[in-house]
Amino acid sequence: MTLRNIIIALALLGAIVTSWLVLERRGVREEPRAPVLDSGYYLREAVVEGIGTDGTTLYTLRAERIQQAPSDNSVSLQVVDLEYSSPDGEPWSLRADEGAIPADGERISLFGNVKIEEMLFVGPETTVVTTPDLDVDLRAHLATTDSEVRIERGNYLITAVGIRADLKDRKLRLQSEVHGRFLP
Repeated sequence: MTLRNIIIALALLGAIVTSWLVLERRGVREEPRAPVLDSGYYLREAVVEGIGTDGTTLYTLRAERIQQAPSDNSVSLQVVDLEYSSPDGEPWSLRADEGAIPADGERISLFGNVKIEEMLFVGPETTVVTTPDLDVDLRAHLATTDSEVRIERGNYLITAVGIRADLKDRKLRLQSEVHGRFLP
């Protein structure tokens, strides 16, 4: 073999190897995949109605955003307005910055500037309860917290730690460290 034939053979061999590598890389190249989302459904400016066992509206939930977590089917809420129906009177109005509903849907947890408004007593004034967090048990019709609460109605102010609000029977029960101020 002459030097010329060796150079041509090496050039051909190099061309074959290069072509094979280029074609191999094209075949191995991964196709772009759709991004995997870490969230289930989400709703904006949503209104959800909860229906009681008797078919009547138990509550109306409004939220700026509702988002499901598919990992555990829980739901997170942002800027929450919950109107809980009362059988014999004005509905309870519950508001909070955020909320959460577990997968079983039997409870709504509210947190961040929670405010409850209700016409509990005779008269034109509204009773306003504020607390950092509140759990609403939809089956038992109870709203509870172990955190500090502040109750205001006109010139009256009551503070306590913990509250139990019976949403059906329209009663509030303060748990401990109750202090009140009543101005004429």
